[in-house]
Amino acid sequence: MLGYGKQLFKELFEGKTYFSFYIKLPEHRRRKMKAEMVLIANAKSFGTGAIINPTGKIDDGKFEIIIIRPYPWWFVFTFIYASFFGKLHKMRYVRIYSTSSAEITMPEPQEFQIDGEVMQETTEIKVEIVSKALKIH
Repeated sequence: MLGYGKQLFKELFEGKTYFSFYIKLPEHRRRKMKAEMVLIANAKSFGTGAIINPTGKIDDGKFEIIIIRPYPWWFVFTFIYASFFGKLHKMRYVRIYSTSSAEITMPEPQEFQIDGEVMQETTEIKVEIVSKALKIH
């Protein structure tokens, strides 16, 4: 939980740290975008309780890519409010894609996290969901 919070505040308060990337989804053509942060989530919330994926359904065979686009300084406050009240998907600087697979490529290496653990910088991330692979009773 500390890793999530630390990285979130670093990203939100560090100033303009946006980066360019390309995203390819099965339902869309490859597209160039800019973002402050890109999140990949299947569940609705982080362990901190922040509702980062309000439209997500854990058992629908899809995951969501949440893109937080470059924003003005005041957006930080509305972002925090929206993430704790499940309104993130309604925010102007947030775009959410629901998909079963994705390829994200970046011209410059970027640091990323898996479940709060900071990973080595990379220029390519490929993600695919394995539908119904985990059985919960």
